[in-house]
Amino acid sequence: MHAQMQPVGEPIMRSWNIIAIAVALAVSPVAQAQKPEPGTRESCMNRFQEAIASPLASAKPFLVLAIDGSITYDCEVVAFYVTNMPNRDAPDRAPIYMAKRWYEHLVRPSGITYIDGAACEQIKQAMWTLSHFELPSIDVPGLAPRRQSMVITVDGAYYSFWTNRLQNGDGRPDTAEVSFDASNNAALIELNKKMLGPIKPCWTDTEPAPR
Repeated sequence: MHAQMQPVGEPIMRSWNIIAIAVALAVSPVAQAQKPEPGTRESCMNRFQEAIASPLASAKPFLVLAIDGSITYDCEVVAFYVTNMPNRDAPDRAPIYMAKRWYEHLVRPSGITYIDGAACEQIKQAMWTLSHFELPSIDVPGLAPRRQSMVITVDGAYYSFWTNRLQNGDGRPDTAEVSFDASNNAALIELNKKMLGPIKPCWTDTEPAPR
């Protein structure tokens, strides 16, 4: 009985062929995760999460708002920052508020713009509006709502809110974070309009320098 001899290079060539096929499958459009199209809900939420972790002029955001206009395929995300805070060595310092805005659309150009509060007095008005905003109450199943309201606002957009600046009942700062989404919360929709409307003329392409 004679054993059949195979060429030495055949197993090696077969291995290389298998590797080549595996690499081709890995880089194919089917295998790769599809990046969501600009202006879609998924893309807007990705941008919202990115903004929460995005610093500006050495400051971290304390508030992020997002308006997801999925019907019109546009997304606006705005993060707010503060610098130059008073401290023990400089108690008379005046805080300087800043903002960073991401905008994207399925067709129109996307971009990033900024606000330096040192050159935008209107941003103080936005902060005053924010200080009077009331977070939504919890709807406990089986219990009657604390407040009866027939105000329902629907404008086709989806709103997102995040902050890490809360106060305890005694006015002291709290380290907790709050994040929620809504499509018909009248208070959140009004907050966006009152905060973003007055600062609209202040947006520029110039990023604020660290202070």
